Amino acid sequence: MTPSSLDLGVGSGQVTATISNAQLDGVPVEQNRVEHWNQTIASRLVILGKKRPNSSIEALSVTPEAVNMTWKVSR
Repeated sequence: MTPSSLDLGVGSGQVTATISNAQLDGVPVEQNRVEHWNQTIASRLVILGKKRPNSSIEALSVTPEAVNMTWKVSR
């Protein structure tokens, strides 16, 4: 059985989130539900950036200890 995974990234100054191989009790989760989860996760991460006007995300990395985001903020 392939485990589920969550890949975070950056595209066009926006956070992207992609869940793949999502399963619940060994049964694949419907694709429309997975797409909704992907959008919800990305949208909530973007909210962090909106606390600073005129900002865009430049890089994002995930480690077992933290999610690190690099933002470009202009005046």
